Parts: sequence; structure tokens; C-alpha cells
Amino acid sequence: MPDYMYGKLSEESQMADAELHDPPRPGAFYAARIDDRWERVQCVRASKIDKSAFCVYLIDVGAFHYVRADALRRLNAKTPFRKMLMFKCKVANIVPVGGQDIWNRESHEAVREFFEASLGETVMVTPIPNGCGVWKQLNAPAVPFVTANISCCGRDLADWLISHRLAIPGSN
Repeated sequence: MPDYMYGKLSEESQMADAELHDPPRPGAFYAARIDDRWERVQCVRASKIDKSAFCVYLIDVGAFHYVRADALRRLNAKTPFRKMLMFKCKVANIVPVGGQDIWNRESHEAVREFFEASLGETVMVTPIPNGCGVWKQLNAPAVPFVTANISCCGRDLADWLISHRLAIPGSN
């Protein structure tokens, strides 16, 4: 999630009307204060050891964490936090340089720069045939997964990464 959205999430999570009045429900989405930062989370279950804590899945990070109920806040229904970025996407027809399965930090920074350069513009996500599915890791909640061509402002992300020598053509 972009930093400006983290700022908005932090602002909204500190408002009095965001406080929970009922216990967190498994499957529901919340904001949680984790390591001095507000994160979007999905409540997985109550802790089996500490009854005042809950196991949550950080949906933007892809990790589990335990938090106390007083560290959870309701998500504002008027902002896009419940729907925004709740799918995983793989860029079609490229692989990292070297053919490995892991993208390096430089590649992540380049993708961030690609999208920041066109902030506010429409991002086109065009799924490839048979490119939709579900991403599941361990016992994390499943999230939609799509392999797609991604473009913005007339630039194709895959071509852009290849031109910057951060990716090579490959099959999905």
C-alpha cells in the first residue's frame, strides 16, 4: 500500500469512532497497530494462549501476527481500505533476471517508481487466459490471484522492466 494511504489509515485509525465496541470477528477486516504502524489485517482467530489477543493476517504484507483487541480498529466504510489491493498479481510473460523466483529489492523499487510516476492515472490490469486463481500460503486466508499484463500511461510494465534490465522474457 502506498505511503500516503498508510498515512490516511493511521489518521482514521486514531479517531474515536474507529474503536471497537465488540470483540473482533474471525474473517472480518480491521486496522491493527503493529510495530508502530497501522496495517490492514484480517482477523483469523482468537489466540489459544492469550484470550485477549487475536491472530491476524497482514493483508498487505503477507504475514501473521498476534495483537490484543485494543490494538484493533474498525476500517472506515467510506474509504477504499476494505477493497483496495486485496488481490495478488503476477506480471505476465517475464521473470526476474537470472530466472530465479524471487524479485530483488531493486526490482521492487523500480515497480514502485513506475506507479508513482503515473500517480492518479488509470492502471490497466488485463488478465491473461487461464490466469486467474487463488493464492494461498500456509493457513493464511486465500486471496484472489491473477497473472496479467499491466500498463499505465501507455507503458507496459513488463516491457519497462525488461528495458531497465530487471526482467527477462519468460513464460507463466
